[in-house]
Amino acid sequence: MPLFEFTLKDIADVELWGEEGQKNLHWFALIDGFFTVNAGDRRLFALTPEMTALRGNANGKAAQACDVDYQVARLHTDMLTILADALQPIPEDIFQYVEDQKKQDDLYAKLDVCWESDDGSIVAPLAADWLDARKLDTEYLHDGPDIWFLNTGDHINVRWRTEGKEEQDVKVWAAGNGEIELGANSFLEEVILFHQSLMEQMAARIELIKKNGPPAGVFVDMALLEQEHFERQGQLETALASKIVTNNWQAVAGALARVWKIIV
Repeated sequence: MPLFEFTLKDIADVELWGEEGQKNLHWFALIDGFFTVNAGDRRLFALTPEMTALRGNANGKAAQACDVDYQVARLHTDMLTILADALQPIPEDIFQYVEDQKKQDDLYAKLDVCWESDDGSIVAPLAADWLDARKLDTEYLHDGPDIWFLNTGDHINVRWRTEGKEEQDVKVWAAGNGEIELGANSFLEEVILFHQSLMEQMAARIELIKKNGPPAGVFVDMALLEQEHFERQGQLETALASKIVTNNWQAVAGALARVWKIIV
């Protein structure tokens, strides 16, 4: 089972953009689908059955079990955004502050208090930025799951937290809290596989539109579509060459030590 799993919707089922009479499809619209992150036997973007039913009823659709229904480009782009940092090993003296979920929760709790104090607000960004740089952005979802990718050297800890995230008093995500460990090389291979598979499927989708034309009454700027796809194909190479957030681990260690002194 791949770490990053997705399914693109049929072109006929993709949500159209634009006002009535001016409907159009562009690259981001065409990458509409379902996705999740597989962590062992947990699907980190899997909704609970109760939430699936609630959202289905709210949308006037039949309830169906599914992962996130959204443009797959979000997962792809957000993963590539943090890739360079996720691949950077965390020094042991820094990792000790987050070596398990309880310690990580304690750190975040102390940082929350630090932001409210004059002394703490100065060191809090430096003490937090390295960890936030390894967290997948899910803010486009309602109470999205919290997912971190923490490199301990030879391994990547995939850690997640979904407990406590509710909508209308209904638990949103089925995965709970937890973490798994992957080999660092295996993790990178999974990211590469995700990128290549997504780009290949989008290329086939573009060729299909070129051959059969867009859906009736829908405008597609083929030149712009092909140009954006060309640019998106280079995102992985760009991500691997990106500047990492944290270069001065000694400064981070000092900031973390000060957080612990400020907040006893």
